[in-house]
Amino acid sequence: MIGIEKVMETEFPCPCEPVLNQLLVVFMFITPALLAFIITMFLVRPCKHCSCCSCRKCCVKTFLPCLIPPVTWVIMLLLDGQYVACGLTFKQGNYVSDKDDPLVKWCKSSSSDETEEKQLRQHIVGLSQIAGFLVLSVICVITLCAVGGLDCCEAAEEDVELQNVSRPRPA
Repeated sequence: MIGIEKVMETEFPCPCEPVLNQLLVVFMFITPALLAFIITMFLVRPCKHCSCCSCRKCCVKTFLPCLIPPVTWVIMLLLDGQYVACGLTFKQGNYVSDKDDPLVKWCKSSSSDETEEKQLRQHIVGLSQIAGFLVLSVICVITLCAVGGLDCCEAAEEDVELQNVSRPRPA
């Protein structure tokens, strides 16, 4: 996925038309994430390993890993920031490279202040990156709690099973 994101980074052309910007960015977030989820579902086959109707814990343990690639994709796009900046550009213009930093591209309209547009883009990129780190942090905490909770539950179930096996049966 990182390779795909790097290729897309060099080829990403923001249309600089408000409606097209939003559509492109929505599809950039959803389509690869959905594809990654489907491929992972196909490879892992979580519903094949257990009956979700009989064991919720089993279903969660086998299904949650399928969410790792799509969530990783969304976090990468948020941390990059240029995709969100494109989607939140509501002015028509030309997609140009910054004079000071050729790697930075933005929609430059002919009718407004260039400095103001650059500052707005930088602000949006910053907010996108904060959102990416926030999502990443929340997922880390949830994962830590979920793994710890599942391990504790499994350990408790094993203890109960061991106690039941070691008890002498009445004659």
